[in-house]
Amino acid sequence: GKLAAAVIGLVGMGGAAAVAHSSAYGHSPHVQVAQIENGLTWEPFTPEKLEKLRKEGKPVFIDFTAAWCINCKVNEKLALADASVIEAFKSGKVVTLKADWTQRDETIGKFLAKFGRTGVPFYVFYPANGDPRPLPEAITPAIVKEALGEQVAQTR
Repeated sequence: GKLAAAVIGLVGMGGAAAVAHSSAYGHSPHVQVAQIENGLTWEPFTPEKLEKLRKEGKPVFIDFTAAWCINCKVNEKLALADASVIEAFKSGKVVTLKADWTQRDETIGKFLAKFGRTGVPFYVFYPANGDPRPLPEAITPAIVKEALGEQVAQTR
């Protein structure tokens, strides 16, 4: 029992140091890389990147998530990893961005506030033309595909 407690104590310390270190600089370096999940490339979200993609006329889906957000993980497993959703993203040529709010990044916080949200999970789809479509906090494959609907239909 004592060894386990010591190990947990050490891990706890290391974790705290890591958090203190990354938040001291206001950003965490691990966020700024594209992640490939289930064959989809999730690029790190920035308002600039969104604006550029919008100017290029590309449909964009943003997943606002955080490492500590259980509901985010559930949604990602049940809805965003669903084969039919992945197919819809691909066939609609939707650019998928991930906004990682693990460190409560201020830029992301401000963006959430624009939609009247105070936290994650939050999902929003920007069709190639037209206004953004915020999705509910609890998403299903059907909800995501419905939001993408017209986009996917256009490219068939």
